[in-house]
Amino acid sequence: LRILTSYGGTMSPYAKSLIPTMVSGPIGGMIGSKFIAEKYGIQNLVSSDVGGHFF
Repeated sequence: LRILTSYGGTMSPYAKSLIPTMVSGPIGGMIGSKFIAEKYGIQNLVSSDVGGHFF
């Protein structure tokens, strides 16, 4: 199990500090969008985070 960090990396759930996980949601969407674009050869892709009260 790895936990997504706000800078796009991952960390162990046993790490001494979980502060790097704060606001990690938006970067997760960006990483997912990049993966989809590369997998399907999409050069221009628009993505948006619509979770919670953000948009």
